[in-house]
Amino acid sequence: QIKNYAVVNCYNWSIPASTLNFYHIHEWVVRPATRELNSSMMEHLSPKKLVPNWFVSHYWGENLEKFLDGLKQHLTVRNLSGRTGYWIGAFASRHQDFATAELGEMSTTPLAKVAEAAHFRMLLITDASPEVAMPA
Repeated sequence: QIKNYAVVNCYNWSIPASTLNFYHIHEWVVRPATRELNSSMMEHLSPKKLVPNWFVSHYWGENLEKFLDGLKQHLTVRNLSGRTGYWIGAFASRHQDFATAELGEMSTTPLAKVAEAAHFRMLLITDASPEVAMPA
């Protein structure tokens, strides 16, 4: 859903769809959708509370298509169902919490709690030399 929306709107955002990354998704999709309620994107994507099978930590500057290809590869290698639940860090966090949290308090943020609740955790790295050099 999010990818399709972003690809359709790339022209309005003046960026080629082939360069979409999580910084773009955050700026034009996640932040506007979550700002008012101080919510995570996942809270908008599912009507019920879900326990994540896999929590995915990743670099926000990576290409969105490469990221999705990495998840597909993960499903294939692990012989997992297409219904396997992934919570993606960029969508699982309440970004407003990071602005107010002290460095030592990061372990108490909702994102940390989601990562802890997941049955498995994965760090997905799709490109060792990203075009955009920004921290995740």
